[in-house]
Amino acid sequence: DGAPAGPIVADRPVLAAGVVRHHGEPIAAVAADHPDTARLAVGLIAVDYEPLEAVTDPEQSFTAPPLHPDGNLFRHLPLRCGDPDAVGEIVVEGLYQVGRQDPAPLGAEAGLAVPRPDGGVELHLSSTDPHGDRDRTAACLGLEPDRVRLVVTGVPGATTDREDLSFQVTLALLALRTGRPVKMTLTREESFQTHTSRHPALLRYRHHADAEGTLVKVEAQILLDGGAYADVSAEALAAVTAFSAGPYVCPNVFVDAWAVRTNNPPAGRMRGEGALQACFAYESQLDQLAARIGVDPVEIRRRNAMSTGDPLPTGQAVTCPAPVRALLDAVAAEPLPALPVDDPDAEWLLPGG
Repeated sequence: DGAPAGPIVADRPVLAAGVVRHHGEPIAAVAADHPDTARLAVGLIAVDYEPLEAVTDPEQSFTAPPLHPDGNLFRHLPLRCGDPDAVGEIVVEGLYQVGRQDPAPLGAEAGLAVPRPDGGVELHLSSTDPHGDRDRTAACLGLEPDRVRLVVTGVPGATTDREDLSFQVTLALLALRTGRPVKMTLTREESFQTHTSRHPALLRYRHHADAEGTLVKVEAQILLDGGAYADVSAEALAAVTAFSAGPYVCPNVFVDAWAVRTNNPPAGRMRGEGALQACFAYESQLDQLAARIGVDPVEIRRRNAMSTGDPLPTGQAVTCPAPVRALLDAVAAEPLPALPVDDPDAEWLLPGG
């Protein structure tokens, strides 16, 4: 009787019903007094599947049939700043692809659920947002929040494996159904399939600059693959759009960004969600620009570095410390690590290699 799961948009069933939308989506849960018994019971579950054509390319999502009753478009964000007709003497373009990334935590994902006398449940697990996890778990279980107690066994880094709901609700359901404490520990393979990852992204950029390398205009089209369920895709899209020009001053910025649904595993929060994907693209663009005008890559960044008081393309002024030039100088002053004597010119040693 509970609600579907999701940290911002709740569109994910706790256990798939009727349709499985991505590889690794849970469809059933088994508890037993011994792991081998549980494995044998799982082997007795028979599922009849009707294969459907999967949409794994986010560019296909715009024209594909709806993969979910909520449709395939999570969000579209247009950003318009400055003069659309502005052009620079030098123009560099690039198409960049960021693949799926996983935090791969050292510790296994595990939890303990204990049924309570009032019909609720007590969860012992790692969490960065215990109040939010409690409330979302209660909603999925159809319980009042005060009947779900979450005991934090550790506060991890803010990565997808501990920041978004994964197996917690299923664990709680097993304890409530059996009336006994239930412990769940995920294998590495199960962990990869259960928690969300960083959003894969496709980023098309065009940078305009004058003859000295000062930025005149940044144009971009950005596409985030949110996977089968919404999770935090709308939030990640806001970040990738707001920081699409990076820590650099540019008077004219024009961006269109989309987050779409596919049949890939869901994407979620992972350290700087959205912003890091844009970082890969605009920094690669600045390297291109430096090569075109024949200056050091650090120097091209110095010439465009943001300072406190400068505005972001969204119009928000940066009021906090923004020591971009100082950081560039500090990094440039540090010696690079020694190159291997046998192959000092290997391309993998270069940035992006």
